[in-house]
Amino acid sequence: NDKILILAGAEKNKKDGKTNRILMFATTAGFDKDSYPFIWPMHSFEISPQYVDCTSYLLEKTKKYSIENLSNCMVDSPWVEGVDGDGIGEGFTMIDRLNRYYPFLLIMNGYISYEKPYLYKQNNRIKKIKVTGLKSGKAKVLDVLDTPHPQTVDISFITEPENLRVEIADVYKGTKYDDTCLHFCVTYNQE
Repeated sequence: NDKILILAGAEKNKKDGKTNRILMFATTAGFDKDSYPFIWPMHSFEISPQYVDCTSYLLEKTKKYSIENLSNCMVDSPWVEGVDGDGIGEGFTMIDRLNRYYPFLLIMNGYISYEKPYLYKQNNRIKKIKVTGLKSGKAKVLDVLDTPHPQTVDISFITEPENLRVEIADVYKGTKYDDTCLHFCVTYNQE
């Protein structure tokens, strides 16, 4: 393949806020089903959460934009809510399979495609996300940046390992479609 997709960011140290290490996602084969991205540092992705209780997803002809897409990091395969309108209130549950505490969500917002980069702006992106701890009942609506690059959302108000309910609370409007897209979402241990 003659293309490479690179998404990069810097982790911040919890204690002093200084850059701790660099994160990089890279692939040459289009993130298709037979190729997997090189993700460094690998130990940060020991296991992805299990996603359940998804309220909806979009099915277009033979293309399925299901919730399982949130952990595969493949281009052209976001989770897309499947209701009329902006999808406010649509969401899913992230099951904590390892009983580990992670104070951040690591996400990539919108529809990411290097063959069709215009799809990012044409579709809705998440502007605010509601996160609820299912054991503690603690909930907060949090801001999400309008960028396809990796970003963290601070969920440290959840103070112990528990399953999380994630819902769309507000969107950045797409220029053409009102489907709201989220490309990647896992729990993470660094900002």
